[in-house]
Amino acid sequence: MLSNHDIDVLVEKMGLSNFKGCYYKDKLKSIQPNSSYIIDLSNELDEHCNRNSGCHWTCLLTNDMKTSLSRVRHAHGGGFAGSEV
Repeated sequence: MLSNHDIDVLVEKMGLSNFKGCYYKDKLKSIQPNSSYIIDLSNELDEHCNRNSGCHWTCLLTNDMKTSLSRVRHAHGGGFAGSEV
């Protein structure tokens, strides 16, 4: 299983300049235009306030977000094509 550190190393090797980081879903406070994020669908802490090890990575891609027709693209790591949200 890939860790956030593994993903950061791969992104650096690939030279992806618009990558903003890996986040737990409850730690991503805002999204920026023309950016990409990796989001874990679990919260940082479980119901007992212990740090989660993560459950599922997803990719979030944004465009310029300048119009009401702007799109955010979600890609599912389980082999699904993803969807626009």
